Amino acid sequence: IAAAQAQQKPAIAPTNRPDADRLKQDRLYNADLSRKRQAALTEAVERLVADSARTQNFKLDDPLPPVGRPHPSLSRFKADMVGDVLARMVKPFTGDLYRDSYIRFHLLWVVKAHASPAQLREHAGRLVQLVDGMPQEISGKYRDVKERITFKPPGEGEKRYRRHRELIYAGDMTVGVPPFERKIHAPESFEYMSSNRIAEVKAKLAEAKRLEGTFERIVTSDLKARAYNNRVWHIDSAIRSYRGELLYLIMWTGDPKMADRIMKAIDRHARKRSIITLDLIKYFYLAAFDGALQEYDADVRFRMSKQLKATVRAVEGWREYEGIYRNVADYAFHLIYMIQDDTLYHGEGGIKRD
Repeated sequence: IAAAQAQQKPAIAPTNRPDADRLKQDRLYNADLSRKRQAALTEAVERLVADSARTQNFKLDDPLPPVGRPHPSLSRFKADMVGDVLARMVKPFTGDLYRDSYIRFHLLWVVKAHASPAQLREHAGRLVQLVDGMPQEISGKYRDVKERITFKPPGEGEKRYRRHRELIYAGDMTVGVPPFERKIHAPESFEYMSSNRIAEVKAKLAEAKRLEGTFERIVTSDLKARAYNNRVWHIDSAIRSYRGELLYLIMWTGDPKMADRIMKAIDRHARKRSIITLDLIKYFYLAAFDGALQEYDADVRFRMSKQLKATVRAVEGWREYEGIYRNVADYAFHLIYMIQDDTLYHGEGGIKRD
């Protein structure tokens, strides 16, 4: 064994080079790594730019650009790419705000998947730049889908269809007290009916069963408008996620200045009655449940709670947000008290990486 060890060459050859030489080698090594990272990032951005052009192409046979993450060009990126990615994200890509936001949505995955709170604090300034440049919601984004409905057999088919629609809901009931009411169907609803009422509902459901297959409802739709709306919906969803994830990541910096930025962003969108308000509050909740509030001192949390409370009071009331009536004050109620009272939450698990 001793003889074998004597003949064994050391895994790392000893060196007597001065420290300056070793530092020079280290710098060359790091520069080489940096060049490789930049080359990989440049290649990924080129693919993302090409895909972003497809967000504005609404041909029926043109597939959607990738909206699932990670984008194939980014799947191999790790924590060492976080700084490079954020440095690139604050620069323009195509000059079109929504195409650029689609690209940033994908690049942000690298940050969300790999960044530590320390890295987020280090690059907080870049995160702020991205927040300040967040796109507004897409206004007037959906096209009317014109439909033409016909029935077979002509005339009689429409009568059978309408009669069938009347009958199949005969057993439906709403039970419970608002806001805990729920709709139930037969046979579950039978326990709330008299025997005569049950017999009547069963007869109607039997008639509906006999009508099945005796008519055909034919819907001729504007396929181009549907393709357009489907594409816009996917891209709008990606952009809304991008906005919310920026807020989520900034929450993890633990920086009081970043907290003020968050509250001002929520206030700005709330006063515009924008759906973005609900998106941002949703991601605020998520950060709180994951433990981000523990990064802040009690006085900072109290100030955040006070600011959020003032915002939602100013815009309190039921309003329509993309077809749904919501009350921002109602939506933010629990969050206001979670922020200031650390006994109400016990966030754990750290930054969500999916």
